[in-house]
Parts: sequence; C-alpha cells; structure tokens
Amino acid sequence: MSELYWVKQLENEANNNLGQNFLIDSNISRKITKLVQGQLGDPILEIGPGTGSLTNELLKDDYRIKAIEIDKELVD
Repeated sequence: MSELYWVKQLENEANNNLGQNFLIDSNISRKITKLVQGQLGDPILEIGPGTGSLTNELLKDDYRIKAIEIDKELVD
C-alpha cells in the first residue's frame, strides 16, 4: 500500500511521545537518498521507518536496509 494510504489512516493517531513525523513527499525521499554517503549495496540502519517512504527509495538503489520501528501499529 502507498505511503499516502498509511498516512491518511494514521494522521489522527501520530504518537507525539514517539516524535512521529510521516515523510510522504517522494521528492524529499529521493533527495535524502542522493545524500547517502555509502556505496550502493552497503547496509543501512533506518530508525523509525514509519510508512516506508525513505526505505523504498533506498531499496531502489540496492541498499540493504535494516529497519527498526517501535510503533507496533506500523509494523506488518
């Protein structure tokens, strides 16, 4: 499912105690991915992947992602 779907589902349920901010702008995800200072295929640790917008962009560039999410509502 798309990031926007998840954000609409969760927009009223963002947990301020967890500092949740959902990244839904794919242009920003692409810009962040371009700034990654690793070699393609390098492992990346993503803390709080949320809806997976940034994760999906990193996977397109063949990075190996280990994502840690503490919000059980966002884990499938």
